[in-house]
Amino acid sequence: MAIATPFFIMVRKFLFIQFILILGITKVNAQYNYVYNSSLDSLNTCYPYNDNWWTNYDHWMFSYGISDFYNECVTDNSLIINWYMSPRNNAGYQKPHSGTGYIGFLPFAYYPDLLPNYYPNVREVVAQRMKKKLKPQVKYLVRFYANLADTCGWAINRLGLAFSKDSLGVEVTDGLNFNDSLKPVIEWDSTKIFNDSINWHKISGTYTANGTEKYITISNFYSDTNTSFIITPRYDSSGNSIKLAAYYYIDDVSIYEITRSTKSTRKICNGIALKGRNNYKRYEWQNDDSLQTYVPNSNGTYTVISYSDTSLAIDTFVVELQTAQSISIVGDSICTQGTEVTLNAPPNYASYNWSTGATNQSIIIAPQSNTKYTVIVTDEYGCEATAKKAVAVKPKLEVPIIVPTLLSKSKTKLWQILNLPTNTNLSLYDILGNEIMHTNNYLNNYDYSNLANAFYIYRLITSDGTALSGKIVVLE
Repeated sequence: MAIATPFFIMVRKFLFIQFILILGITKVNAQYNYVYNSSLDSLNTCYPYNDNWWTNYDHWMFSYGISDFYNECVTDNSLIINWYMSPRNNAGYQKPHSGTGYIGFLPFAYYPDLLPNYYPNVREVVAQRMKKKLKPQVKYLVRFYANLADTCGWAINRLGLAFSKDSLGVEVTDGLNFNDSLKPVIEWDSTKIFNDSINWHKISGTYTANGTEKYITISNFYSDTNTSFIITPRYDSSGNSIKLAAYYYIDDVSIYEITRSTKSTRKICNGIALKGRNNYKRYEWQNDDSLQTYVPNSNGTYTVISYSDTSLAIDTFVVELQTAQSISIVGDSICTQGTEVTLNAPPNYASYNWSTGATNQSIIIAPQSNTKYTVIVTDEYGCEATAKKAVAVKPKLEVPIIVPTLLSKSKTKLWQILNLPTNTNLSLYDILGNEIMHTNNYLNNYDYSNLANAFYIYRLITSDGTALSGKIVVLE
């Protein structure tokens, strides 16, 4: 038997480790975030106030005017340094969306007297060179979170993210030219003013790359004339209102490759849940719900992102909510005890569930007493409707069987038994016990004209087991 040398053992270990590393890379590649320091937590130093303090954020670049960073690691209580603490800082109070830090910047400002360079159309931007270029014709999930600062005196309707092949540089002083050069691929709904200083808002969308994208930039990509704003009554800790700026926080910037995506129209009933993909580990609906299922409450578009170790899938549902239609059961409401009645639910439903356990559209019943019947129908959209019907039962009239015992040959020659039930068994014997006639379903058609004048014995058994017997006399 060959003995492995130490060299070959080392080679095997190396190859095994490389194999495991390749597996690990393959496993997480589908959730590879193209953005460095995406949670904005990593700092080169927690001391923000130095000659090049805007370079403190790992991999992030800032524009003219210098955007600000806020982090929980900043603990110095001096006047300048504590401006950049988190969650309380010079712009108000806000906890990070995740982690320990976030960025603050001015996508819109108007300081013609104090800072002439801020007028007109000035924009601060937040940007970085991504880890690698985007792949051509590949769809990506692009998003970031934003919040309006407490002390901000203005709020605007423009905030988005754009891709570019080249860096913008560090100065952008003309918003109009800036708007001409870049178009946002995701942005805030411009029909609304972004005026929430309490909650973080997700700005998200999908983007199909052309393969040249190296840089991302977050800002307001529109000129002053194309930007709407309102003045908000907010004040800083000293009671002073910052009236001439729209100042926003940014956190959790991410770009993920989408491995699968679908879009479908769903006509479903009120109360029916949409569902994310099976066998995925994590789910995220458009309102950040994290369950696999979500119950829509109105018509509209709903999106779920399903995460696994190896893929990111986005499923979009265009929902048209349906309502259940009222139904009724058709059939007799009164019947005689023991007689059969057919009850019918409406046709063309996907399923039927009767209180009797039946699953057909129609049922046949023979109630012995007053009974209520219920059916639940389900249509193709999952809408359920219920109908009930009460059936009253009349007592069965008991009519005695009358057997003629004196049969005269001078009259009719057929033995007629009155009130005879169907399927009655009838036998006729002579006085010695010999069977003369037998039938399992007597139809009042026995001709006794050939019988001798004498006494005879009959035995009658009905289908419900009732037995009768007696004597008859046949005469001329």
